[in-house]
Amino acid sequence: MEVDVRPEHRADVRELVALFLAARTAGAALQVMRVPMPDGGGSAVLEGAAYGETEFHDWPTASGGRDESSPCPPVSAERPGLPSASPGSQEDFFSDGYSTRLTEIIAEIVQIDGPLPLELLRRRIARLHGWHRAGGLISARINACLGAAERHDEAGTPFVWAPETCASRTTFRAGTDRDIREISRHELADLFDRNAAPLAHAVDPVRECARLAGVGRLTPTIREYLEGCLAWWRANPS
Repeated sequence: MEVDVRPEHRADVRELVALFLAARTAGAALQVMRVPMPDGGGSAVLEGAAYGETEFHDWPTASGGRDESSPCPPVSAERPGLPSASPGSQEDFFSDGYSTRLTEIIAEIVQIDGPLPLELLRRRIARLHGWHRAGGLISARINACLGAAERHDEAGTPFVWAPETCASRTTFRAGTDRDIREISRHELADLFDRNAAPLAHAVDPVRECARLAGVGRLTPTIREYLEGCLAWWRANPS
């Protein structure tokens, strides 16, 4: 059988064929739903297999390339508590009537866990609604419902703060099982302030920063992040 597929639809067709083949190989049921993009420039394909996981793929306009979000890090890096405003279903997520509740959920997470990276907030919201990662359409929906929460850039990474709480220092929270790169430099600065003497006399100040923050293994990536935070702290005394 031959089917004539218009050029602007070929990307979606290739994706659907790949999903079908993967489901057949796994012996899993497959459900596919198309969701239009807010700007009308393309669509998203939501696919759910029988085991209950849902994966999200974004498709921009036909002339653009594929923009797929990265997998989430382990759940252990995120706080397990759920917001008091219980999340709705995936079907609710994109409806206009759900905007108020989604804004409330975001506000509560930011109030408890802020400042936190915007990308981490997106992952948490996605997981609360049954997706294991956040693509462009989900991220755009979350951005539209940030409400009064404030975004502040830190060396190219946007962090989200509760309204009117952004300051040069915010209390360091130990024992939250976070990736060090998910901790704002403003929060680390509070830790550095309280340990200024050990840092001043340390042979390797960055390694001392890692020890103070509870980092078990100082990788090159973590060293680079802490070097940037330490430089910012020195340039911005309390």
